[in-house]
Amino acid sequence: MLLVYEDLRQLAKRYVRHDPGGATLGATGLVHEAWIKIRKTLGCDSVRTFNQREYYAILAQAMRRILVDRARKKKSQRHGGRFVRVEFYPNDTALPTNEFDFIAFSNALDRLEVESPIHAEIVSLKFFADRTNDQVGEMLERSPHWIRRQWTYAKARLLHFVESE
Repeated sequence: MLLVYEDLRQLAKRYVRHDPGGATLGATGLVHEAWIKIRKTLGCDSVRTFNQREYYAILAQAMRRILVDRARKKKSQRHGGRFVRVEFYPNDTALPTNEFDFIAFSNALDRLEVESPIHAEIVSLKFFADRTNDQVGEMLERSPHWIRRQWTYAKARLLHFVESE
């Protein structure tokens, strides 16, 4: 439990820090919501052990679901989805914030998973579970150099999918 909680907390801090729309949920709330999703997925009384690859896949999936659900909620009309957030600066300039589109990213990742499951897994482990090339290579039993090449390809495919929507 402590290992899972600490990993979730580190991931949540990263996501909250990079959320220009303001962290209304906060790192702790994100961790607790992810923990609830993991417990529901595994079953409340699960004592099954996981290898490292399964463990980070579960963490990545929980974090992805929460972030996509939050993005969908923010885009809904009830929550002001038709408005663009604008930041005002001291020199009287106003610039719209470029918020990361988790919905488009998730849709692109779904398309990548159909096309190439291994590339989708690499993206999930690197993006949602915050693993390095060395760590992903170790989990997938591949070299870090191979992971780096596949990561480059996966990013290009994701960009293509996002732009084609």
